[in-house]
Amino acid sequence: MNIKTFKQYASGGFSYVDENNNLLGTGTTTDSAAPDPENLTGVFIYCQNPSRSLYASVSATNPVTVTLKDGTTTSVTNRKKLMEDLAEFFFYRVTTATAPNLDSVLSAGNNAGANTIDMNAQDITNVDEIETKVIKTQLLSNLDIQADLDIIFNPGGQIDANGKTLNMRNGEIHAAHLIHGRNNTDFKVQAKGTGDLILETNNVERLKITAAGNLIFNFFYTIELIAALTVDFYAPFNLKINSISNLVNSPTTTILDDGVVYTLGNTITAGSKITVTVNTAAVVNLNTIQV
Repeated sequence: MNIKTFKQYASGGFSYVDENNNLLGTGTTTDSAAPDPENLTGVFIYCQNPSRSLYASVSATNPVTVTLKDGTTTSVTNRKKLMEDLAEFFFYRVTTATAPNLDSVLSAGNNAGANTIDMNAQDITNVDEIETKVIKTQLLSNLDIQADLDIIFNPGGQIDANGKTLNMRNGEIHAAHLIHGRNNTDFKVQAKGTGDLILETNNVERLKITAAGNLIFNFFYTIELIAALTVDFYAPFNLKINSISNLVNSPTTTILDDGVVYTLGNTITAGSKITVTVNTAAVVNLNTIQV
């Protein structure tokens, strides 16, 4: 129902009248007005007597008449002027000794429901702090929180995602002090599909469990070469010797792979004979990884 005239009476009361001079409602101190966020010439009126929503569209080609109790009549041609007139002459304004909070103002008349703010899909910007109990979205929509810098969660208790999934797709979790499962319950770490499960320390891969179930890990052979300066042993699986560490003395160490001089870092196939020779009695570690 579109308002064409706002009319004030000598008693101080007022009414809403359409273009056909039909009475749409009588104003009360709990009526309120709000600009239409989509139509820049429109004004919503929330009328309490009778309870209904009214509308006024105002422009240079569609003026609205405002008549005051002293007989002054103004043809209003823009929304800003209409809102100013309504605030000054018609609608309830709180004049208590202390300033009202927004909750009290909203309870006076609000189409979104008592004490509720409906932003009609518009933005709230430049907010310093929001204190709340629950943040939720409408069904079938995501809650998107964006920040140029860090997003900091600082609860008094825990961040509780009980029964929910934390999706870190293409992301990382940093600086975690401890990750543990529920008490007396198996704890599962899973690499999905054909992915390998890899554990690293000091930026070095220490253990890999492949998608096929092979266990690949860094280890070392301790070779005693005191009674004899040459020792043979066989590769139990494909492996690489990456480095040699001296435990006793500082010998010159050579390695043969099936009789051929071995270069550190090359693959030695399962079943190959590995020959280690030193030039003086020693004990060495062969730092090795399964491949």
